[in-house]
Amino acid sequence: RYTQSDETYIQVNKDGYGPGHKSFLWVHTSSGLSECPPIIVFCYEETRGTDHLRRLFREFLGYITCDAYVSYQVLEKESGGNILTTGCLMHCRRYFAEAFFVQNVAAMDDEELKALPETKALMLIRDIYQEENPLKEMTADERAAEREAKVAPKVDAFFAYIHSLENADGIFSDRMKKAITY
Repeated sequence: RYTQSDETYIQVNKDGYGPGHKSFLWVHTSSGLSECPPIIVFCYEETRGTDHLRRLFREFLGYITCDAYVSYQVLEKESGGNILTTGCLMHCRRYFAEAFFVQNVAAMDDEELKALPETKALMLIRDIYQEENPLKEMTADERAAEREAKVAPKVDAFFAYIHSLENADGIFSDRMKKAITY
């Protein structure tokens, strides 16, 4: 019921010589917290289109953790509620880290760094991971209870902060705007 998916482009040489065309390597994995050995599927596709996802997940019922690429949203909509997509917190963190490093952080002191909204978002994500990491060795039921008690409040705090940024009058870099939107 739970899988993670992502894709990346690869440059394919034409007849083994010189540059050819851009193709895509998709990777789909079972949850690392499943009670069975991991399943990892690599799929080569010439395009990044939704058709690959339609074929692979034709009979799937469950959750796909992925980035915000529109094909996942299309698949979710077409599934009639059989597939739900969930955002990847690592992708989210990456956007905030990129926004952080667009700043002239080398010229800032510790207090200025702490005051950055990028820093605050990264620290809130760190807090989520700190609560989540110890749960990996628990059973699914134990993990669910601990997530409800300890992780959910951290996730709620993160999203409350992000929504406060959406409603703020602050001027953000393009990278920060992208992170907030993600």
